[in-house]
Amino acid sequence: MLPSQCPNPGCASVSVAAVLERTDDLVVNGEASRVSYSFLRCVSCGLAFVWPVPEPEVLSAYYASGYAYHGQLAVSGSQLWRVKYALAAMRYRALLGRGFWWAPVAALGRAVETLSRRTISFSLGIPLCLPKNARMLDVGCGRGEWLLRMKELGYSRLAGCDVEGNRPALVTLRKRGIDVFGLGDTPAEAAASFDLIRLEHVFEHLPDPLSTLAWIGRLLRRAGLLVMTFPSVHPWEPIEQLPRRAGLEYLQLPFHLMHHSRRSAEDFLTYSGFELMAIREVARFRYITLMARQTGNRSEMVEALGGRAG
Repeated sequence: MLPSQCPNPGCASVSVAAVLERTDDLVVNGEASRVSYSFLRCVSCGLAFVWPVPEPEVLSAYYASGYAYHGQLAVSGSQLWRVKYALAAMRYRALLGRGFWWAPVAALGRAVETLSRRTISFSLGIPLCLPKNARMLDVGCGRGEWLLRMKELGYSRLAGCDVEGNRPALVTLRKRGIDVFGLGDTPAEAAASFDLIRLEHVFEHLPDPLSTLAWIGRLLRRAGLLVMTFPSVHPWEPIEQLPRRAGLEYLQLPFHLMHHSRRSAEDFLTYSGFELMAIREVARFRYITLMARQTGNRSEMVEALGGRAG
């Protein structure tokens, strides 16, 4: 049975259509199971989503069956990443108002981005524009490569969090001097303390995005920044042709519970008390990358949606 309305709080449309039907064979709690779900899309706001959301033990079984971003920590390799990070910082300095003298540097960064045909995401570039003593949290940090790269660059107040299934990586990060805690936990010293929180290909995995955004709001200081990059629904449009498209494995269902449109992403943030500062699509794959500021005033944000949140 289809859901009664779209899960986007700024939409709540009842115009929801099934796009794909899937059934997977899976081992859940030691027993062979068949898991069925649908991939739906809201006709109004464009949000595409898995329905029903698999139960936690089923999602855990999917991740345990071979999710690529949990596992052995490895950050060795070419030093070209330093060049990549330097260009990312150049690209966004002017956006944060770091002085008019940064405008030519930012222009150079944009030129490199255009020539290379690679969009520099907010989740990579914006953290590099903050002072070295800024407190930053990587939500869904996976193996922790980004945290260790940033530590190597001299950032000293870093933290990471992830689900319980990724605990071995969190233990390794703690041994390397990174603060870690569980996804959804709020240590007393963490409340309202972070200057920036980063979600890199995490938003699409959240069973309850509103609860996670509310939790992030409690961790960010007033006017703190949220930067995210995540897959969008736009590369798959027109959505009606999806069943006949090649490469459906790139949807990564049901790991990716939601494929957002630009509108649905903005609605989720606005409803949760964030002010969207900038949003772009990453070239080639059309991922959405965005930057938002924590306002903490959810009532104003709901009003900004024109009452769509109900």
